[in-house]
Amino acid sequence: MSLLIGVALGLLEDVESLRSKWSSLSFLTKVLLVICLVTSFLSITSLADHIFKLKGFIVEALNFWIVIRAYVIGLLSFIHISIESWQLDFWIVFGIAFYPYVFERWKILPTSDRLRIVGIVSFYIVFPFTVGQSTATYTAICLYIVMLIVCLLPPRTTQFSFIAVRMITPPILVAIVAAISEGIYRPLI
Repeated sequence: MSLLIGVALGLLEDVESLRSKWSSLSFLTKVLLVICLVTSFLSITSLADHIFKLKGFIVEALNFWIVIRAYVIGLLSFIHISIESWQLDFWIVFGIAFYPYVFERWKILPTSDRLRIVGIVSFYIVFPFTVGQSTATYTAICLYIVMLIVCLLPPRTTQFSFIAVRMITPPILVAIVAAISEGIYRPLI
């Protein structure tokens, strides 16, 4: 709230300063200021269009993931492994959240910590078979967010920044590939 009040007071000071100097400004400067003001309002009016495009981009990425997931589940059922789509989603999110950290830390951990990590990974591999869909979904999302926050909290080393980048990259790549795929299959008008 105090930030909003500070911004409002800053804007009022800017308007008052401009009003006091308006008569001393040249005609060209006044025209440029009016053009800048109109342009800034136009960019705000197009905000809804940008949000709509972002929503479409996210929907395309999710639809693309659903297609990939169907292929993976079909391949697994072909070799007589039966899993539900939400279980595969859990493992993917768990892998994205946990694998970069484990991969980076594995080299420097003592054997006892390595055994603990193997136990945790084993637990999470079995986890979707022991709980319901909503519990597994919330657990995977919370695990992803917590691991990302841990990697981004100060004091942040280059190693932890690299782990965070590796956690963020797969969802972004799926979204980019989905956008490319949708762009390729969009009909030319």
